[in-house]
Amino acid sequence: MISQNMGQKILMMFFALGCLQHGFGQSDILNRKVSISFENQSVKDALTQLRKQENFFLIYADDDISNRLINEKFQEALLGDVIQKIWGKKNVRLKTSGKTVSILSLQKGNVRGRLTDNKGNTIPYALVTVKGTTLGSVTNEFGNFEIQGVLEGLQVLAVSSIGYTPKEKEVRILPNTTNSVNIELPTAVSALDEVVVEGLSVSKEIAQNPIKVEAIDAKSFALQSVGAAEILKTAPGVLVRRSGGLGSNANVNLNGLQGNAVRIYIDGFPVEYLGGGYNLNNLPGGVIDRLEVYKGVVPADKATDALGGAVNIVSKRLYDDRLELSYQVGSFNTHRASFLASKKVKEGFAITLEGYYNYSDNDFLMGNVRNIVVDSIPDRFGNGLIPSTRADTLDRVRRFHDTHRSSFLQVGLYWSDLSWADQLSFSSNFSNRFDEVQTLNITQGFALLGRTGETTAFNQSLNYVKTLLDKKLELKYRGVVSNSIQAIQNNNTNRVNWNREIIPAPRPIDTLDLETEGFNHAHRFSASYKVNENHGLSIYNFYARSRFFRKDNRNPFIENDGELINRNELPSFFTKNVASIEWRGDWLNKKLSSVVFGKYYFYNAETIVPFNNSSPNLEVKDSELGYGGALKYAFTDRFFIRGSYEFAVRIPTEREVYGDFVNINSNFNLRPERSDNFNLGITYEKSFPKVFRINTSLDGFVRDTKDLIWLTPDGAFQQFRNNRAVRSLGVEWSFKATRDDYSNIEFNLTTQERTYQGFNFDELTRQDPAFIGSRFPNTPSFFYNLQLNVGIKSIKSTLPNIVVYGSWFHVQEFSITDEPINGEPEPSSLVPTQNEFNIGVGYFLPNNRLSLSFQVNNLTNDFELFDNWRVPKPNRNFQFKINYQIF
Repeated sequence: MISQNMGQKILMMFFALGCLQHGFGQSDILNRKVSISFENQSVKDALTQLRKQENFFLIYADDDISNRLINEKFQEALLGDVIQKIWGKKNVRLKTSGKTVSILSLQKGNVRGRLTDNKGNTIPYALVTVKGTTLGSVTNEFGNFEIQGVLEGLQVLAVSSIGYTPKEKEVRILPNTTNSVNIELPTAVSALDEVVVEGLSVSKEIAQNPIKVEAIDAKSFALQSVGAAEILKTAPGVLVRRSGGLGSNANVNLNGLQGNAVRIYIDGFPVEYLGGGYNLNNLPGGVIDRLEVYKGVVPADKATDALGGAVNIVSKRLYDDRLELSYQVGSFNTHRASFLASKKVKEGFAITLEGYYNYSDNDFLMGNVRNIVVDSIPDRFGNGLIPSTRADTLDRVRRFHDTHRSSFLQVGLYWSDLSWADQLSFSSNFSNRFDEVQTLNITQGFALLGRTGETTAFNQSLNYVKTLLDKKLELKYRGVVSNSIQAIQNNNTNRVNWNREIIPAPRPIDTLDLETEGFNHAHRFSASYKVNENHGLSIYNFYARSRFFRKDNRNPFIENDGELINRNELPSFFTKNVASIEWRGDWLNKKLSSVVFGKYYFYNAETIVPFNNSSPNLEVKDSELGYGGALKYAFTDRFFIRGSYEFAVRIPTEREVYGDFVNINSNFNLRPERSDNFNLGITYEKSFPKVFRINTSLDGFVRDTKDLIWLTPDGAFQQFRNNRAVRSLGVEWSFKATRDDYSNIEFNLTTQERTYQGFNFDELTRQDPAFIGSRFPNTPSFFYNLQLNVGIKSIKSTLPNIVVYGSWFHVQEFSITDEPINGEPEPSSLVPTQNEFNIGVGYFLPNNRLSLSFQVNNLTNDFELFDNWRVPKPNRNFQFKINYQIF
């Protein structure tokens, strides 16, 4: 007879078996002890053997199986651990149901939140990381952060900031969802300096540099239909002026300097050595992370020649799984598309792909355009009619023969945490741009129908970073090799007016089929040594050499003493080297920061002159020394003054030395430009919790430039010469008030005077004292801009994510020609006062993956808006943009 106690035990045993059979004890199967061995078996065969031995069902995706071979022996190991070991891949979880085990890949989600202190004040520039991973983010100025690509499940966020006690907080990540979390950090009682540098965002760290730098975050323009040029012109003291619509050449005016005096960099590398496919006016905003504007002093780490201004465009860099697409369509048959993609193949290795495409007919309306009209008048004998031209003005005319098309595609490989490299990346890209050249001068009253230009380039780049000596020594190298072909063709020799009527030319217009084929290699090396916590020494060197051929495909041969020479096979060379050394130091408990540097500039131009038998090789060399420094004194973290000085040097460009073999003659006697640059400014920032944050700065500058390189007449052609000395004086003021991520207002104002200080003309008579002190042509003296963003979510957090934005650009009248100091400019040379208004509205989904915007440019349809050299800007136009981050 079975006792009552024994009966209870039997009932409990059968109940437990029933629960296991029906899935109530799902975890027990994974805790089963297993003894098994595998010899050179595939993953699939090993799983099959294990399944048959332990009598359970296994579900997985064949596509996820790796091609590894399993050689391992298990003794009394847990079944779950054996499956994980055989499978080999991380980021998976095992799910059980009765006797069935499913191998599931973990999905990813995003986490977004706000960081505050115990009084409810937001904490900016704090570091938030996902514990046990390399994922992390820095809170913005409102304490907001977002981390993308976090594995599902329970994760731990580690938070740290100067002045606060570090904290960890658990958060459950749901797949394909943006998960929200708010974190409160307690104020630290002591040890407030544990995390200093890590708590600074990139833009914040740049803004606090002793050298004046404006850092423009391109993310704040994500909704707008803008490119690099439109983003740049919102910076204080900056004007971006173009010679037409999309794709036309952009001239950056920065603190009175313009043209080649202001260098353009892509990711810290001079754009002219990246193959010729890049252009400030065709780079879409979707591929840009931020723009850095250097004023007056260009730091030694750029290691090239800039006369006192530089713009560095920093590209987005993605090394986790991501795919982002952007498309914009607008007036004048304008289409702009870009994409960014990256795939993290494994820990420490990723593949990236990015590209963009632009197209526009640029057939916008222009107003009050000079037009050449052909009349037929009797000849002096009265025997017939002869053509005669006269100038007229058209109220409205549509631009034509001005199509622009450009494309760019780049693939990259990225490695990190190698034994011999902290970071290593290689990229290869292809770029192409095509332009119809409507006219060389909009004020001539006619256009050239047949001229086109096209540039095709291939570019390879290698980046290397390694830290040594307990991270005190950092070595960096970037090398670029590029091949480009720039072609100019002119197949139709007719000149036409704006009514497309053929007008006679004073002399025949030649057909053209010219090419410039260039081979460039450029290298930048740096070594930085951190002497101690407050001082560091760095050396930099930039070396570049170009070999190019100027080819005339219609007339390749020239005759010399009865001998035919193929000038297409005559190479030219251009070599540049800039070496620099820099010392950075902090003093007085880091209240005073200093930078001191010196630079050595060298260039060498070589070519072959076929008609000079005694000395066929023409070579010119020149070198200069430059130096400078900067000081910054911080009264508080948000209130500081800074000043800087640089004796800057700009080496002539290849085009300035060699000419263009069409309209510009060469000049091998050019000297580098030199400039004394002084800067002084004050910056103040104040936060009003839960209301807004303000930032304002006032800066003054002086630029005293000698041997200015200027394009001057040379008989029937032109030539670059060192013929002017110019001084620029100016003051700029900026003010920004920001409420949150959705709403802000920014105002920038600049007043400047750029005047002649002397001339060095041999054949002209501009040495007249009436021109000393007169204004430099084509340079605005007073301008400002206003940017406004209003998000309805700032009014109430439950409202939709809608942002209304607008901008206002004002430029006071100026002349595009030289005028005596007391003279009056000709009306045709005067650019009137301009006011440009743009407005738009955008909407984005809560997870920020999809955004839509509609924008109106030149809202008032003003036909008195002009760009560089009085070129009309497009009339009122509309743009629609969609941006989608797939994952």
